[in-house]
Amino acid sequence: LAHILAGGSINETFVPAISTGRRIDHATIEEAFAAVGVGTNERHAESDGRATELYPATDASVLGRCLVAMGAPHGAKTALDAVPTVVWESPESIRRRFVEVYVAHRGAHFETKATTRIQEERPASYLEDLHNLIGETVDGNVSVGDRAVTISADAARELGLS
Repeated sequence: LAHILAGGSINETFVPAISTGRRIDHATIEEAFAAVGVGTNERHAESDGRATELYPATDASVLGRCLVAMGAPHGAKTALDAVPTVVWESPESIRRRFVEVYVAHRGAHFETKATTRIQEERPASYLEDLHNLIGETVDGNVSVGDRAVTISADAARELGLS
């Protein structure tokens, strides 16, 4: 779910896809799909204008529908006004892993400092909810502002970011 909310999407035919990035590589996404029993296909690997995406090789729409039932948006993510309830209802270890994955996808990397920032065009209520979730997961400082959540260097290190 965190991979979809932070670094992916679910299209009109319910096929989920996740983009690779600086901290989330091909192998990490393959492991996530393998954990739910599906292999992967890749698209846009040779495209200059698009991020490389991995999507399920089998049962894609079934997985997509399950993710939507868990609270992932079908189509545009910008209308989501809160972290899905299923995340808040999960055990602490699952919430922690959700935060690690989310911040790895969305947290900006700065060459000169360990602080990271998640900047998103989402409702303020979503950012406040995300701030609360990250804040309950780490001891370091986490703050929320206009269209962004800032994670202190200490908190980023707690999440294993470098």
